[in-house]
Amino acid sequence: MEAYQVIKAHQASARIMYLIQESATSNFKVGVTKDMHSLGRRLTNLQAGNPRELSIAHTWEFEADGEAYKLEQGMLLYFSDDTSGEWIMNSEGWHLIATANILKGIKMEYTAL
Repeated sequence: MEAYQVIKAHQASARIMYLIQESATSNFKVGVTKDMHSLGRRLTNLQAGNPRELSIAHTWEFEADGEAYKLEQGMLLYFSDDTSGEWIMNSEGWHLIATANILKGIKMEYTAL
């Protein structure tokens, strides 16, 4: 019952930003989806083309549609030296999560320097 309530709470948000980790590496995919069900489908689709196991490392919920996309772009910009598309390469998970929490908390505009 508790797991159902957690999933239901996630589905109520406007958007979810996620980090998916590729096992045995320090590679993470950052993205945005509308709910946990869509995230599950996304994980399945990514797994089909990847020989390494993928898992959801972290999620953030957003009520405002554009906020999740702003944070995703902020993360990709902040880690731009280490990105390949929407994948952030060779990073520590805790560093990505902390950076996203800080950027989300200060609700800054993410612009290139």
